[in-house]
Amino acid sequence: MSTLRNSPFFFKNGSSCHFKFCLDLYPQALKIKEAQKCKEGDLIRLDKWYQNELPETIKKRGRNAHIVHKELVQAMKWKQTRGKFFPQLTYLIKLNTDRTVFNETKKAFKKLPNLEQAVTALSSLKGVGVSMASALLSAACPQNVPFMADECLLAIPEIGAIDYTTSQYLQFVQHIHEAVNRLNATRNDSEEEWNAHTVELSLWTHYIISKSYPSLLEDMPNQYSNISTTMTATEHSFISYSINENSEDESTGDSEKTILHSDAKCDNITFPATNVKQGQNSNQSADQAEIIPSIQFPSSNIPKVNGDRKRSSLGLSTSSMEYLFDAKSEKKLKSNLN
Repeated sequence: MSTLRNSPFFFKNGSSCHFKFCLDLYPQALKIKEAQKCKEGDLIRLDKWYQNELPETIKKRGRNAHIVHKELVQAMKWKQTRGKFFPQLTYLIKLNTDRTVFNETKKAFKKLPNLEQAVTALSSLKGVGVSMASALLSAACPQNVPFMADECLLAIPEIGAIDYTTSQYLQFVQHIHEAVNRLNATRNDSEEEWNAHTVELSLWTHYIISKSYPSLLEDMPNQYSNISTTMTATEHSFISYSINENSEDESTGDSEKTILHSDAKCDNITFPATNVKQGQNSNQSADQAEIIPSIQFPSSNIPKVNGDRKRSSLGLSTSSMEYLFDAKSEKKLKSNLN
């Protein structure tokens, strides 16, 4: 069971119950991160806004979906509070005018389902790069789009050194959707359906806790039957990856923004260099064919699911996260932090 404390192994081999266990620890991971980075309450407050209010606001705008200047600035603050802080990005993001933010985000949202084109369209906004784009897109379409967090990239051996490019983000999205596919194909009927955002949150939580307070993972369910016991050579040799801090995304503030869907559903996302039509992988079973919305990849097709996911793995809507601790978890967390 100790191998599941290794984030790359967890991502590749963890079962639905393991991911659910980590997703439930997300509030604790946030508190750990907050204690390391900022004054009490800041990250929790910003995260509640990002996970709850922003998605609902975007959804209500319907076919006229867009982001306003104040929301763009607030989203950048959330991103930098939970992740790395770069003062130049905070400055650059504020240089955008209200009209520019409205027009360019609305224009970009209409580019969907082509994910690459939508990211490119948003690059005209100052301080907005691929990572920031993924944050806004994930808030708008959590069913299909994960946030490009450094911790999640580091937990996927195939990703390599972080460079904040569109191609790397598309690679990341593909890995996340493969995990969504795997977890939904093997989950119990009593377990909630997984989506891109909940898988990303669970992976982020695992990475944070495994590095800071691994003892919180001691109570992870012991279900060997759902785990592959053989690690690939890449996973086994995984140590760490360097982050290019002089990359376009972080040092120059070049393109960092989002992609929404005009009707807030985002059923399909296309990837570059592929005109493959939606279809079922010949190796998939009939049950696996109804797992996640269709996303076209250069080498494979993931079938389409009927309808949107109604509830998140926390028992809430897909755009909501709850910040409640059970007594046992709260007591354990406080004990570790002290």
